[in-house]
Amino acid sequence: MEGDLPTSDRWEIELHVPDIRGAPSIGHRKRRMMATSRIYFKGSFDGAYELTIANGSREETIEFEVVDSDYGWLSIGSTELAAGSIDVTITPKSGTEQLFFDALRFVHPDED
Repeated sequence: MEGDLPTSDRWEIELHVPDIRGAPSIGHRKRRMMATSRIYFKGSFDGAYELTIANGSREETIEFEVVDSDYGWLSIGSTELAAGSIDVTITPKSGTEQLFFDALRFVHPDED
């Protein structure tokens, strides 16, 4: 992901994980319950992840964890960043192969 920050400051980084409890499917992951033949999501996003931010000539790495009960906006850390372009990469660190999220935001301290 790429973006631009308007000012140099300490930024809080938040990740939005949608509430998928009871969802019939997420992508290709489906499973049928034997008794009712109802389809539900069976995947797990539990695990450790690493967020890397490239900002100018500097690169910052923040490690965080997500558990299946986490949903909504999750604070994953804060860091000093310079104004200008950023490039963000999120990588699984534990056996988890995926992370399902629909937004990433940088919150300025004045917006609390």
